[in-house]
Amino acid sequence: MKKLTTEQSFEYYLSSLCMLGLHTINLSDEEIEYEIFEELAIDYPAALSPYTRELLVDNDIIDRELSLLSKQLQTKLFELDGGILW
Repeated sequence: MKKLTTEQSFEYYLSSLCMLGLHTINLSDEEIEYEIFEELAIDYPAALSPYTRELLVDNDIIDRELSLLSKQLQTKLFELDGGILW
């Protein structure tokens, strides 16, 4: 497996976060479910992983607070994906 550059990791991180942007406010439950479980589910485990977050912190792209918020988001997404909250 090819290792992503820091820039690619950041693009991946941002694209995953953008899938959960304000546009989701106007979506139906079914559309939100599709966004999370079909589109985002492929990306968020790696895009919000400890490795990616630490890489971005170490390169001063995100700070520790944003890393912590990203970790919390990843945890909630795992819970949703596991059926705990959805």
